[in-house]
Amino acid sequence: MSEESSSENPPERTASSLAVLLALHDNRFARMPFVHALRLAHAAKGELEIVDVRPVSERTESIGVRDYLEKWGILLPESKRSDVASIGLRVKKVIKGGNQRRVLKRRLKRHPHDLLVVGTESRSSHGGLFGKSLAAYLANYFRHTTLFVPSAARPFVDEATGDMALKRVIMPVENDKFFTHAMRTVEQLLSFFPDVTLEVMALHAGKTFPGLSSRRHPRIIWREELRDQPVVEAIVTVADNYLGDLVVMSTNGRDSLAQKIVGSNTEQVLRTVSCPVLSVSVQQ
Repeated sequence: MSEESSSENPPERTASSLAVLLALHDNRFARMPFVHALRLAHAAKGELEIVDVRPVSERTESIGVRDYLEKWGILLPESKRSDVASIGLRVKKVIKGGNQRRVLKRRLKRHPHDLLVVGTESRSSHGGLFGKSLAAYLANYFRHTTLFVPSAARPFVDEATGDMALKRVIMPVENDKFFTHAMRTVEQLLSFFPDVTLEVMALHAGKTFPGLSSRRHPRIIWREELRDQPVVEAIVTVADNYLGDLVVMSTNGRDSLAQKIVGSNTEQVLRTVSCPVLSVSVQQ
């Protein structure tokens, strides 16, 4: 079973916009990833592709783009599909049955996008990201920049109003190469929200803080934190103490996650951190 639909007369995407792919795979963590994906795509006047691979029995909850845009005051009540295109947002919904891993692999491979958004399970003593089998599968495509929204995390987008609460970012830094990739992504996000000023906590787990490139940005306030403790413990502790709204983690991409599915730094952080995590691959 499959179904595809898209907005009427969608606008062309500009080079400065954002193409977001949202993977809906489980009712338990569907709404908040949707809220974040929609808000980011709208702010960027970009594209949102919703790939719903939930089992038919779980598709009882319909999550509507126009319902949220109307609730946020972006569209008037009783809007039409064509109204979505009129605000500069391109939306495509894809409903697919069958093997979730195979469907998501196909979409990731054939449909270029800038950001993958997925929900994960928080604070679980069993099971991994999305369930272990799906995690291992998506690990092969982890070279995509990915926003993980754990089920128990404090969101940085208000579901009721669409307001952004993105003020404090935790950025673990291993070296300048990783830092540079993470910064490019943060600066791109800032470009979509001209009224936002960020406090970025550059965190290094070790004894000596690495030398980093210039960190000048008119809307970023810099902090540094050096922690002589295991990296996962340092990230979670600082994120909680600092009341972080987002953790931005650079990764080595495919090899990094595939080697660390069980007990990986990324997975451990996602299970315990109290905010969403943005994974930026160095190998894009």
